Amino acid sequence: MPRRTSTTEEPVVRRFRRRAEITREAILEVPATLFSQTGYAGTSINDILAISETTKGAM
Repeated sequence: MPRRTSTTEEPVVRRFRRRAEITREAILEVPATLFSQTGYAGTSINDILAISETTKGAM
């Protein structure tokens, strides 16, 4: 039986891409907020990761 080809993405792929978008947005938004609150020198990578709930690998 031939495999179906689909132009729509599988649900798992869509979920993965959506999660990646959320992570990307958090990594970009959180530093801006922290920089305005504590300054560039007062913000660490660990601060950004803790607030954005992401890992160093994701960053």
